[in-house]
Amino acid sequence: MNGDDELSKYEKIANKGQPLCPYRHNYYDRVLVLMDLRNVSMKISGDCQEEFEYGKLLIDAVGIRNLVAAIAVDGTFYEDEDRLSRLQSRVRNCGFRIESVPATNNSGKQEGTDVALALIAFEYAIKDRCDTIVLITGDGDFTYLVKKLQGLGKVVEVISFDESLSGRLRRAADKVTLLDGMSLISLVPEEEEADL
Repeated sequence: MNGDDELSKYEKIANKGQPLCPYRHNYYDRVLVLMDLRNVSMKISGDCQEEFEYGKLLIDAVGIRNLVAAIAVDGTFYEDEDRLSRLQSRVRNCGFRIESVPATNNSGKQEGTDVALALIAFEYAIKDRCDTIVLITGDGDFTYLVKKLQGLGKVVEVISFDESLSGRLRRAADKVTLLDGMSLISLVPEEEEADL
């Protein structure tokens, strides 16, 4: 293969708007997907809560690679317990396991969810159960975790809404995908819309 062939290959990728990533992304990669459920669900507008496609998010996060586990970490403190139950049930039905963490105080602060998510990621990494860890969160508190996971030879990808993505986390991650650019809201088919 000559230099012109290589150049045209990269030009094609660049033309599709895909960022160049030096890390492998193939069938043999073992992927752990961890979602900070509160971080994601609080950023989805009220009208779109029920239509948000957590299953498609998981499929897009993994791609052609091998899924080791998909875990959604969530706190147990919500104003509306029925909403919590419905949300967790929907997420579970999309392929995520739910890791519930009790609130750390009476005002419902969720520091424990960050610790639980970090411990799960670190356990999988240190036991070499995965090659890539996908964090679905924009919380800058995970920046130190990202650096530690990279130090263990893991590729760390972050998926987040642009407005809630910490600049430190964005710079630390090996790859960033913005939820804003992903098609994750179910649309009502035109024939059903006409009936409404």
